[in-house]
Amino acid sequence: MGILALICTVLYAIPRTSILGAVLLTGFFGGAIATQMRVDAPLFTNTLFSV
Repeated sequence: MGILALICTVLYAIPRTSILGAVLLTGFFGGAIATQMRVDAPLFTNTLFSV
């Protein structure tokens, strides 16, 4: 997962692919937060810390 996040960050850093990188990063981290909500993780320690 870390390598995938790093690839998305590199895409975001390159000006020609920054829009694609932004969309991928938003989806990647949004999915991680949604998964934490789904498994009913503690709100203040796990979910809001990542936001």
